[in-house]
Amino acid sequence: MTNWDHLVAIHGPAVWAVCSRLLGNRPSDTEECYQETWLTAWKASQRRTIAAWPAFLCSIATSRALDRLRRRYRQRSIFGSPRPSGDDVLGEVASTEASPVETAIATELSERLRAALAELPARQSEMFSLHVLSDWSQPDIAREFEVSVNVVSVTIHRARQRLRELLDEPH
Repeated sequence: MTNWDHLVAIHGPAVWAVCSRLLGNRPSDTEECYQETWLTAWKASQRRTIAAWPAFLCSIATSRALDRLRRRYRQRSIFGSPRPSGDDVLGEVASTEASPVETAIATELSERLRAALAELPARQSEMFSLHVLSDWSQPDIAREFEVSVNVVSVTIHRARQRLRELLDEPH
C-alpha cells in the first residue's frame, strides 16, 4: 500500500517546483497543476505498480503544466492577449528584486518560451523540460520513458532546433 503522506512530504517540493517553473507567475495555475499531478498519480497507482516515484511524478507534473500552457496559448490565439490576471499583477507588483525593465524582459522571454514549448510535440516538450528546466539527466529520462539514451538525446536536440526556429526574431 502506498504511503501518500510520505510521498507528498518527500516529493511534493520537486513536483511543486516543476509546476511553478513551467507555469510561472500564476499561483492558481501552479496549485491546480500540483493537485492534478497527485490525483493522476493516485489513479495510476491503482492500476499499476510505480517503480520510480520521483521520475513518475515529475513527468506527470511536466505533462500537466504543458497541457495548461497549450490551453493558455490556444486561448490567446483565439481571443487575443488577455488582461493580466490577479495572480500576474500580484506577482509583478511583489517582485522587487529586478528593475521594471528587467522584469518586463524576463516576463516576455518566459511567455515566449512557454508558448514555444506548447507548440512542440508533447514528448519533445516533456523531455526538453525535464532535461533543461528540471535538471534531469538523459539516462534518467530514458528510464522514465523506457527508451534509449540516444532517443532522448535526439528528441532533446530536435526540441532545441524547433525552439530556436520558434523563438528566432525576424531580422
